[in-house]
Amino acid sequence: MAHLVDSFIQLLQQLPPYVALLLMGVGMMLESMCLPVPSEVVLTLAGWWVAQGKFGATTTGFLVALIVVTSGCLIGSSIAYSIGFFGGKRLVERFGRYILVTPHRLEIGERWIERFGPAAIVLGRLMFAVRAVISYPVGILRMPYHRFLPSTLVGCLIWNFIAMYLGFLYGEDVRKKLHDMSIGMFAVAAVLVFAAGGIYFRKTHFGAAKDESAAQQPDQDSLNAPVGTASTTEPAR
Repeated sequence: MAHLVDSFIQLLQQLPPYVALLLMGVGMMLESMCLPVPSEVVLTLAGWWVAQGKFGATTTGFLVALIVVTSGCLIGSSIAYSIGFFGGKRLVERFGRYILVTPHRLEIGERWIERFGPAAIVLGRLMFAVRAVISYPVGILRMPYHRFLPSTLVGCLIWNFIAMYLGFLYGEDVRKKLHDMSIGMFAVAAVLVFAAGGIYFRKTHFGAAKDESAAQQPDQDSLNAPVGTASTTEPAR
């Protein structure tokens, strides 16, 4: 794996900067489909090249690189979502073993999404083991795309920005920092997700119970009306 990563970096270094940047976007697309492309390598390299001025002025170059790699993430995540949505769990389990999508990882993703909804997507994008596979169970569970996409965008932007910024500051030798930061971000995000999940559960569960109680409560006027009486209207004379 390390040999493949080194070969990939050497290939990027031999290409014109903006062609290499487009290839980085393709790499992030493949990583978001759970293909073995290490996003931390791609992103830190992009950040380091921004610091070297390969993409123009620092701010502009950083924004351009961030847009390209994030677009790649969204395209790859949308493809994975579509495979899960239209192909279902059986198709993903059948062919997933070829791209590191194991039944165990799918099951974990499904449990998280069923419990926390879109917040689980943001959390998953910050975790090394879950980031690439999270879109498949979202599609399998048929979450609406208009809920899937914004959560994916937020998670991708957070991870991509942090990884690129570390590459900008420290160069390519930041993989250990990224791993430690991913653990810390997971802990913080887990607290936020559990809090959001608790609020969501409280609103949906207790709100539904309140509505059901109100629906079962008999009409107060009908209880107060005398038994056997009916409202009649005299005909006009």
